[in-house]
Amino acid sequence: MIDEQLVKQAVGGPLFNSKSIPFCITTRALRFAYVNDAFCEFTGYDNSELVGKSISLLLGKSKMATAFNELLYFLKYHQNKRKVWSVKDKHGSTLVSKVETSEIEIGGKKYMLTITIDSTAEQTNLGLAEATEVKYKQLTENLPHIIWSNDANGKPVYMNKVALKYFGKSEEDFEQWDWLQFFDIEDARVLENEWDVASHLQNPVQKVLRIKNNSGRYKWFQIILLPQFDDNDESTTWTAIATDVDDRIKTEQKLEKANRRLRSLIDASPIPIYSIDKKGLVKEFWNPSAERIFGWKKEEVIGNFIPLASEEYIEEYNGFMKQIQRDGHISVVTKRKNKFGKELIIDVHGGCIYDENGDIDELMVTLLDITEIEQQKDHLRESLAEKNTLLQEIHHRVKNNLAIVVSLLQLQVYQSTNEAEKSKLLDAQNRVMSIAMIHELLYSSEEFNKVDLKAYYDQLIRSIKANMQVQTRRVQHELDITLENLNINQAIPLGLLINELLTNSLKYAFPKNTDANIIKLAIHPYDKSIHVEYEDNGVGFDMSEGEFSTGLGFKIIESLLTQLEAESEMDTKNGFRLKFSFTNKLQDTEHSELA
Repeated sequence: MIDEQLVKQAVGGPLFNSKSIPFCITTRALRFAYVNDAFCEFTGYDNSELVGKSISLLLGKSKMATAFNELLYFLKYHQNKRKVWSVKDKHGSTLVSKVETSEIEIGGKKYMLTITIDSTAEQTNLGLAEATEVKYKQLTENLPHIIWSNDANGKPVYMNKVALKYFGKSEEDFEQWDWLQFFDIEDARVLENEWDVASHLQNPVQKVLRIKNNSGRYKWFQIILLPQFDDNDESTTWTAIATDVDDRIKTEQKLEKANRRLRSLIDASPIPIYSIDKKGLVKEFWNPSAERIFGWKKEEVIGNFIPLASEEYIEEYNGFMKQIQRDGHISVVTKRKNKFGKELIIDVHGGCIYDENGDIDELMVTLLDITEIEQQKDHLRESLAEKNTLLQEIHHRVKNNLAIVVSLLQLQVYQSTNEAEKSKLLDAQNRVMSIAMIHELLYSSEEFNKVDLKAYYDQLIRSIKANMQVQTRRVQHELDITLENLNINQAIPLGLLINELLTNSLKYAFPKNTDANIIKLAIHPYDKSIHVEYEDNGVGFDMSEGEFSTGLGFKIIESLLTQLEAESEMDTKNGFRLKFSFTNKLQDTEHSELA
């Protein structure tokens, strides 16, 4: 026995309360689970005689196979089945009845509902009408839509269970029903006006409106109001069907809001933006920046072929279109003319927008007018070329002037008969020559503030050895230089420093003429510092005695180390070794003060 309240919820109040429509509920094993009073009256059995019994009690065992086949058909195709059956009542009389069977759910279990819609039993016209109404209401109870019927005054006469649940009401609330409390005020006025017009024209009303649920939240529904009229064309009732479209409407609203934001951003952009289709027709966008820079108004271009692709650029434009359709995007710098014939240099970026099938729907293009930038670049390139030429000439003239000084000093050496004086003149000549060689490398280089150290020191050592006439004394030199360039402000004092060290080594370190005499110079970068190590394998000396520690050369070395802000360490016991390091200022300045 199934609880009657659950039966009422499953089949609906109208059918449950009907006194003239027989119906029964059976299990899938075709046993009676519930029968109403009209069904008992129709068959002559009491409720207790049927519930729990097989339907073979009415059909007979011979028809049970057919009944099970009908059940299997229904379970497979889920179609309501209408069939005429002949059954035996309790007294053995044959009853012919037309029944309709559908599947229902009660308490989480599946049952079969069978309604007798016609039979050999006498039925009044009222019973037939009630059967039709019950059939309609049975259908509406199984639909997911909100469905209700109103009388001519707008009072509900019926609501399906979906509607009652949404509004949080029951059938007892119909008498005090007020539609306005469930609609937004503006929506209610619109609906009332539409209702009056539709009633007069006998037309249905279709609107998308907001309806408030039992928790006070508004949701969007697609509402169809269908009027019914009597023989005098007077409105008698209204039937309403409301379909939940809240997610769709809110998604559309969000999309519309996003589109408005996008349009605002595009219109406010200082960069020209427009959209075209695959044929080159301007579609939706041609923002104010495009109007300002290119001269054509939006109303002149929308729906027309893009004006930038004039005849002189059409071949290049077609190539760009093929590329963007092949790759999905493009980025290129090209030239175009505006409406007034002025040629512009533009930086073009374009991308494809695809439809749901993956085909190109339109192309979004952004342009940047870089005409002035390119003109400035040309001017800067010209200025830089002039500057480089001037710098090259300056270094060349400095080198030539220093070369003249070197020559004058050489003449003084030739004319002098005093060996001490000759030695000092040679020292001065070597110092000037070390500076001149730096400028010589600079004016022949493409970078006028950086010196190629390896080439410089190799040439410097060979020149000093030649100038001091030590060719007959076998002194080898080894260079280990991994620092590629050095700022001229540091290269000159470092060159003078190595010159002093080299001069002293050639003068004092090698009294014996052997193949083992060697001078080594290593220069390496490390992090942001430069590490230098100079050494010879000569005889060495005592720092507290001798010409080296008291002479001008030593003072020059100390001065140059100070100028380089170098930390140094000197060893003179076994040969001579000087290690020092200083900060590399190459990346500190783009251009040397001297360059």
